[in-house]
Amino acid sequence: MGAISFFFLHLHQFRIKPSGNKPNYLAVQNNPPALALCPATNNCISTSENISDLIHYAPPWAIAKGRM
Repeated sequence: MGAISFFFLHLHQFRIKPSGNKPNYLAVQNNPPALALCPATNNCISTSENISDLIHYAPPWAIAKGRM
């Protein structure tokens, strides 16, 4: 068995397993159909948050035309 075959055969041993349940605020919300705003934690940023929220607001990325 080659090194690459051995690597792929044993790759399943190193998969990251989820540590809990998926939060219910992920994905598109129903009313209105949009992504949810950030919860009250410091590890979430969003372009949809209020611009005065310095912890959670991040400006949208600008895409430069003609650079692809």
